[in-house]
Amino acid sequence: MATANRRTMQLRCTACGGTLEAEEGSPVLTCPYCGAKELIIESDDVKKARIRAEARKEIEIEKLRLDEEQQDKRKEEKRISDFRHSFMRKFLIFWLIVFFIFTIVAFTTGASPLAGVVGLIQTGLVTAALLLGNGTIKTRIPNLRQVLQTIPFFLIILFLIFMGMNGGVDRNEAFFWPDSGLSSKIPVPESEYGHIYRDSSEMFDCCVYHFSSEQFNEYKKACREMGFDQEQTDYYNGWTAFDSDGDKLELSYYESGKEMDITLTAAKPMSALRWPTSTVGKLVPVPKSQVGFIEWEADYGFVIYVGETSKEEYDEYVSQCIDSGFDVNFSRNGDYFYADNEDGFHLSVNYYGNDIMVVRADQPYDWEEEASEEPSGEVTTSDEPEAEASETQEETEETGEVSEDFKAIMDDYEAFIDDYVAFMKKYENAEDTSGLSEDYKAFMDKFATIMNDLNSIDPSSLSKADYDYYQQVLTRIFIKLAALGI
Repeated sequence: MATANRRTMQLRCTACGGTLEAEEGSPVLTCPYCGAKELIIESDDVKKARIRAEARKEIEIEKLRLDEEQQDKRKEEKRISDFRHSFMRKFLIFWLIVFFIFTIVAFTTGASPLAGVVGLIQTGLVTAALLLGNGTIKTRIPNLRQVLQTIPFFLIILFLIFMGMNGGVDRNEAFFWPDSGLSSKIPVPESEYGHIYRDSSEMFDCCVYHFSSEQFNEYKKACREMGFDQEQTDYYNGWTAFDSDGDKLELSYYESGKEMDITLTAAKPMSALRWPTSTVGKLVPVPKSQVGFIEWEADYGFVIYVGETSKEEYDEYVSQCIDSGFDVNFSRNGDYFYADNEDGFHLSVNYYGNDIMVVRADQPYDWEEEASEEPSGEVTTSDEPEAEASETQEETEETGEVSEDFKAIMDDYEAFIDDYVAFMKKYENAEDTSGLSEDYKAFMDKFATIMNDLNSIDPSSLSKADYDYYQQVLTRIFIKLAALGI
């Protein structure tokens, strides 16, 4: 702008007769031919005018600088607002919880300490990505958040290796069987190698190494002889049973690692049951049995073990829950039921065994309220896009159905988790993992696509049905991840 406004005036050089030139406002004239310089004696009025012109120029430059700073500030505020309302933020929060849980598990189950270190790194990187997205941490490095939020997923294989799925555990570790406690109710395994994870009055949990499938079958037989002969259930790699005291024994065998997992859970201390009277409690049907154990209870939910409930009575109770309004986004199989009601309250009921069912209820999480929060400093650049988004949202809400595009993205997300679980199980059971590198690369390529799809979602265009479906998908994902048993 300053160059475009430059003007020159011409005078003759007294030394060579050439044309002298000077920029406007400068009292010095220069000859381009002989280099002679002449000073123009300014009057006070001319000097004042020149000073005012220079001052105006400085003010204009400063104004441009401030405008650029304000524009950058508005862009940053809009970027932060977009991130806070994005599904990418919820995606990162979800995985932050998962990585944090995995880290705790790594440090508390006797796995290699390196697994815990990797878990801490994963948790820290996702936390940093969230802080960058929220504007808490400032940086001038482009795409730093995208890099930080991607690295933790490339560390998953390393985490699993250190967790002991492929040689991270010392299977030659000698262990000593306790002389008292819950372990005295079951046979001592015929192996001197193993690791005890937990030994308390509520649970005994251990892993036995160098254990053949024949020894596993003999161990099941010995457990039956010691009283675990009620409600026996065989499944693809394990067995469960109860004794007359109500203790539950779960055995799992892994042929690839020649190891057996033992989990013995003490019976719950059943007594007269007082059903919760909170808002959540009033929505859930009161079971026929008045005997049970409250594991925890709060105004936002509860977990209750209900005794003296047969499998048939469990099925009847599930039907009663459906009739009471828990028929939204529901999933039901032989021993498990999950559903929401129309207000978003969550209910899960599963048959624990030994005439016990477990009832869990939780109040809804208000995703819409979070998405509608307006952060301070947000700048709206145009009224038209906002109006269009509002019309789209109203149109979606009127249908009361999950939008096709959103459902497709969430279904891809859940399919991605299914692939993730299948890959990890395949990795766990593989004796030679060298051939899985191509599968892992394809897995991470799909992850990048999912990240882009989630980042493209505009929360302002989603209806309540969309948010309900999102929450349903998240719940199923948590259940599937728990099946990994990390």
